[in-house]
Amino acid sequence: KKQYQTSNSSITVPDQNMFACRKSLSTLAFSQAKNLAAPRLLQTTLRAFSTPSYIVTATGPDRSGIVADITKAVLENEGSIAESKMMKMGNDFCMMLRVSNIQTPKTDSFKSMVSSVSGMKVTVYPATEVSETFVPQFQANFKLEGADNPGLVYAVTNYLAKFGIWVDDIHTETASAPFGGTQLFVMTGKATSDQPVDAAALRAGFRELENELNVDLSLSSSLRR
Repeated sequence: KKQYQTSNSSITVPDQNMFACRKSLSTLAFSQAKNLAAPRLLQTTLRAFSTPSYIVTATGPDRSGIVADITKAVLENEGSIAESKMMKMGNDFCMMLRVSNIQTPKTDSFKSMVSSVSGMKVTVYPATEVSETFVPQFQANFKLEGADNPGLVYAVTNYLAKFGIWVDDIHTETASAPFGGTQLFVMTGKATSDQPVDAAALRAGFRELENELNVDLSLSSSLRR
């Protein structure tokens, strides 16, 4: 830890947060010179390092105002939406959010407000802490197109898992094929590994899987060694 002195105050900062806090201290010194409310700015910056994040999931029949109702609970409890995904699936609306900066005294209020949104089934739980030392050694985008047959998602994701690769993001949809009226299945996704991956072997296996499933399967990857 290191201590920094300004014209009329001092703060102690953990070493791992030095870079972000140096920026805040520069802003603090400038703001004090301009007679602005700099301590509040610094407090807002520093609290992000100490408050947990929460994962919020909400599903229910689609209607007007769902997003506004959920995000109102975040706003009124002084939280921030760090990440989110929202989509309509059939006649239901689904939301996933990672909410940060909810201070401990407001945690119960936030959970109560978000859980009481009309017509929605809501879950709130602490987010898994992310390792600051994680460096991806392999990243890839993949895409599958073909006739809509059972087991396509399993076949691709199970193959990736054998290489120690996990899926970061995946999206699937169905549509009518241009000719013949066949139902076309499309899957796109992103994958990551914290270990180097043999790209040549992975692509060779993808070609075999493509023939086995009778689909078009593509993979674009980048490696770090």
